[in-house]
Amino acid sequence: MIQRLQTCQARLYGARNEFNNLPHLERDKWEQYRLQHLRQWSSIKDTLMRELRKNNSICYKRLASKINYWCGDTTIRKWVQSRDGYHLYIERVVPLLSEAQKQKHLECAKRIRTNWGLGAGKYHKSHISKVMAVCTLGFAFVDNIENGGDALKIDLLIVMLLVQSVGQLTIRNLRC
Repeated sequence: MIQRLQTCQARLYGARNEFNNLPHLERDKWEQYRLQHLRQWSSIKDTLMRELRKNNSICYKRLASKINYWCGDTTIRKWVQSRDGYHLYIERVVPLLSEAQKQKHLECAKRIRTNWGLGAGKYHKSHISKVMAVCTLGFAFVDNIENGGDALKIDLLIVMLLVQSVGQLTIRNLRC
């Protein structure tokens, strides 16, 4: 540990000497960068709080980028978690169901899991139609996509329709 500390001090001493040996204009430029960086300190908290209010599920790395990496994502995480009122919550909302409703959900899930009530065992799901289609839509939005707009069906192409007849499999291309 002591050796590591001595190594860090030696690097710091070397960096200071290197900085002091820079030409005067170069030192002034780096001094201006340092002062500009320090002036941002007073607005960091406000920027972080504003970004968190805008999007409370923003990741810490994105927050660090919003303040131009003034500090790292780990520092931001520790600062946020140290604030009064900080708590984690699950975004997925679990519906408030009665015991009867939960039982009905469970029975439905069991039926679906056993191939729609066909009982235990493996069954071929040939009773389900197999269709693959590609749909092309046009969307004209107002100003930006978040304001919404009008959608228009341009084309619907059924790529493959599998039809099972007596012992044969026919593939057809259709256009709607």
